[in-house]
Amino acid sequence: MLDALNDDCQLAIIKYLNLFDRIALYEATKGTSNRLNKNIAYAWKLQLSFVLDWNNYKKFEEMPELLDVFLSNCSATMQELKLLRVKLDFLKRWENYTFPRMKTLEYTLETGDQAADEAIRTLVKIFPGLHSLKPYGNFRCVVLQKWTQMRKLDLSESWHYYDYDWAKDIAKCQLLEELTLDDCTIGSNNYDDLMAMPKLHKLCIVSAFDVKLVKLF
Repeated sequence: MLDALNDDCQLAIIKYLNLFDRIALYEATKGTSNRLNKNIAYAWKLQLSFVLDWNNYKKFEEMPELLDVFLSNCSATMQELKLLRVKLDFLKRWENYTFPRMKTLEYTLETGDQAADEAIRTLVKIFPGLHSLKPYGNFRCVVLQKWTQMRKLDLSESWHYYDYDWAKDIAKCQLLEELTLDDCTIGSNNYDDLMAMPKLHKLCIVSAFDVKLVKLF
């Protein structure tokens, strides 16, 4: 039935499908509808923001060639990405592609502490030009010096970032404009380093009760 529709109509329908359903449709029509397959791939080029979860990872693991099709079509135009409980092995597959327009990343890792450090280094390699970052779980601020274009950083859902000289590492992000921390840092003596950042104009402290203290400069 979809084959009877022109390209514009097919793209309009594909637009309303989530990633899992697009993958399923691409798989189901492979070899039977080349035009629909091409339009699904083209829709990935047009889409700027993606959310990937366990269901997507499982499908890509079952059919790794689909991941290559997906990344080869979306890598040049992707701007925003949310990865839910992603594994290091899956991230490694992304190293073969470049993401020149990728600016905003939010992620949760499905790894142990040692693997988490390697996963974060892999993310730096894949997405070197990030402007906005929100990690969930274990995070070491020392890696921020690799993200030289960072403008917005949200660490309210991270932990262990304040176990050492975290403020000095954050302060190395000279272009940072917005910073969100959790209330575990309130007793810190390191805020002078943050206040001296030349571009910072918004500092937000989030408590365990989701109460926010915002300082505008």
